[in-house]
Amino acid sequence: MSMSVVNDTPYEAAEILRSAKPNFHPRIALILGSGLGALADRMENKTTLSYQQLPGFPVSTVIGHAGEVVMGTLVMTPTY
Repeated sequence: MSMSVVNDTPYEAAEILRSAKPNFHPRIALILGSGLGALADRMENKTTLSYQQLPGFPVSTVIGHAGEVVMGTLVMTPTY
């Protein structure tokens, strides 16, 4: 059984992320919710992309949610 992606949107978003921070290989990914944005603020060597820049990503409608992907280093670990 083979699986296929209906469209290229996930691949387009992945390529934008890769090109925004070449040679970056994250070891973990964190999804931060309400009240946890300060953790993203502690990341070093960071690159930030708004969800609006990424095909298929929803626009955040919650007040206080940044609606962005942050790529950088957190406690010496490459992190999304």
